[in-house]
Amino acid sequence: MSSNSSNSCYDEINRKMISIVSYELKSPFNNILGISNLILKDDRLKQQDIKTLVVSIRDTALRSIDLLDNLLHTMNIQEQDYINICDNINVEKLVRNSIDFYRFQLDQKNLLIILNLVKGLEIKATKNILDYIFRNLLNNAIKFSNIGGRIEITSRIKDDLFELEVIDNGIGMSLDSIDRVFQDDDIKSNSGSFDEFGSDIGLKLCYHYVKKLNGNMVIGSIEGKGSKIIIKLPVR
Repeated sequence: MSSNSSNSCYDEINRKMISIVSYELKSPFNNILGISNLILKDDRLKQQDIKTLVVSIRDTALRSIDLLDNLLHTMNIQEQDYINICDNINVEKLVRNSIDFYRFQLDQKNLLIILNLVKGLEIKATKNILDYIFRNLLNNAIKFSNIGGRIEITSRIKDDLFELEVIDNGIGMSLDSIDRVFQDDDIKSNSGSFDEFGSDIGLKLCYHYVKKLNGNMVIGSIEGKGSKIIIKLPVR
């Protein structure tokens, strides 16, 4: 595929991304406003009712942040200088920082994290992008895991490639959902195991970034049993 053709494809993703985010953000912000007004105006609400409504506001805010995070990274797709900046990245530190970032969500679902990480492993890559890729994969695994489930994270060097693998035993993905990740012209929304908002936008961006870093992404999944996603990057 030529450079112009590739840029055209991702310009189309950018346009669709903006359209979806604009549409999807209306719902959570209307929800936040509605709940806030209810709490402020109804003096009859009991403490437990208020707590339930605040939890709803929090979950809605998390959904909005997820959308905006994906939008921010979409806007950076064409920034070639941003892609080309390389850092020495400690993989274990990156993974643990991402786990800390999502600690609240992990605890809410009582998820077990199993780490199989190569001690001291460092790779050369664009730190912000690799951090985004892994955070997105972890966020995806959390969303589609059932309460009390497990997420296994493995790093390794294999055939001169760095591999980072994320496995969950959650609700899985359909073949159509997997196919959409690798298609430039199809973006849809979906829900997690507890109706958390999700879309294939994040995984599409992960795939695009991995390709920009001259790597590949492999997705395997069985509905009702979980998913396995592996990113493969050249060792520089």
